[in-house]
Amino acid sequence: MTATTPNKGRQRLLLAAAVLLAVLIYKMPGNTFWFQTKPFSYYQEFKAVKLSEMTDERMREARYGKHYILANMLVQTLAKDKDVTVLLEPNNYYRQKGIDMTVPEPIVFYYYTSGRMKAVWTNSKDVYKAKYLVRITPQLELAIVPLNSKEDIDKAVAEYKNYPATL
Repeated sequence: MTATTPNKGRQRLLLAAAVLLAVLIYKMPGNTFWFQTKPFSYYQEFKAVKLSEMTDERMREARYGKHYILANMLVQTLAKDKDVTVLLEPNNYYRQKGIDMTVPEPIVFYYYTSGRMKAVWTNSKDVYKAKYLVRITPQLELAIVPLNSKEDIDKAVAEYKNYPATL
């Protein structure tokens, strides 16, 4: 058995054929329009955003939306407290009440706050670590209810027992 060596002429011929095929595909009328509107415009928009005056915080708000804004509003509001854990209402509660809002998973909430605040759902084993209950009204107003005792937490959990905590 002898090892075969690649034929340089054959490799160049295949490369030329591939480049010619790519150019022909690009020059087809429908494909030219698609390339101009999709991949090329993406890089132009990316460059424009990168060169714009958007701060890192504004970029995160634009990317992550209202979940990120909610999490950081809570961090700003409760900045004086250290090691804060908040109790989040279940998303099923919002769906059944017709409220156009969802809350992120507790781990995502932790990520959005850069580790400055933790969150738990009503079915969490750590529910008794919560110091505040975050309520969102049908008018999308935010209310922060202090949870001063185990009874307050039990009352809040009982209020949401018919709404399983899910995404």
